[in-house]
Order: sequence, then C-alpha cells, then structure tokens
Amino acid sequence: MPDHLPRQEIVHQPDGDGACRCPDCGAGMARLGEDVTEVLDYVSGHLKVLLHVRPKYACVPCDAITQAPAPALPTPRGRATPVHDAEHGVA
Repeated sequence: MPDHLPRQEIVHQPDGDGACRCPDCGAGMARLGEDVTEVLDYVSGHLKVLLHVRPKYACVPCDAITQAPAPALPTPRGRATPVHDAEHGVA
C-alpha cells in the first residue's frame, strides 16, 4: 500500500482469555509475534489503509499457540474492504 495514505490499526485479540491463559493447559501465554494484513478502505471521498494486527501467543509448558482469526474480506485474497457507507446504500 502507498506510504502516503493514512493508516488505522485494528488489533484482533484471541477470544475470551486466550491472550493470557492457554486454552489447552491453562498456563500463562507469552507473546510470540503478530501477523499484519493491510487492506485499502474508501471512506467518503478518500482512501486509508486499515492494518489488521493479530498478535500470536504461545504456551511454554505445552507448546500451544493461539491467535484471533483473520477478518473476513469481500474477495478471496483481496486487499479491499466491503462498501460500507450510505452513498453506496450500505449502513
């Protein structure tokens, strides 16, 4: 995505207490890294880039890894958001 476009970061944490407690053994989780997906968003006459950040967490005792699922996009492998403003008839 072009560097000159404004960016908005959206962080997706695992459901429940998944970022803090292992879903398998209940031990504490350590942050392992993150995946970032950039998508292009059109909002009332201008474009911006949404950064969907999904932190990964790992359990040291049992090697389990947890992460929130990737957000749904309107086209497979696409990098654009769905139409969502009143001008296009979608609320």
